[in-house]
Amino acid sequence: MPQDVGNYEITAMQHAIVSRITAFSYFQNINVFYERLKNLDAEIEKALGTLSDTYSRGICILVLTPTGNDERENSPAASFDPFRVTVSVMEDPLFNMEDGGSMIPAADMALTAYRCLKGFQPAFANAPLTPDSPTYSIAPSDDLVVYEIRLKTKLVLPPLRLEGEGAFVKGEA
Repeated sequence: MPQDVGNYEITAMQHAIVSRITAFSYFQNINVFYERLKNLDAEIEKALGTLSDTYSRGICILVLTPTGNDERENSPAASFDPFRVTVSVMEDPLFNMEDGGSMIPAADMALTAYRCLKGFQPAFANAPLTPDSPTYSIAPSDDLVVYEIRLKTKLVLPPLRLEGEGAFVKGEA
């Protein structure tokens, strides 16, 4: 029987970022989601195309899975500093700038998303989101306009140990 390991830190952090963005009325008709969907390409196509009655056509925001390196090899805790968060604003201008679209260019939407996230401390983060490098950039794409914003935080998680184990655990020989 597997041990209970607790929370889902990455997913909770992504969900908190999505919730923060969608809390602003500026984004009320924008499809904002995080990278965890089974068929991500199909979801992006659907968000950018003409199939949605719920959201503006031609534009969406995707919160990518955060990344980082645990550089503290002498500490049993998982310590990611910086822990990087990337948010992509994807636009198909043909659909976004016509009836049913948001009429807001991806460049402006990305900058507004950055402004609402800078200084926000998502679930499980040990520090607020601050600018990472490059903070605001256009991403290469063949048929879309894609802007990315990059922020960073700190994530420190205690080690998972079984009852009676110390900070460092020896394996069996």
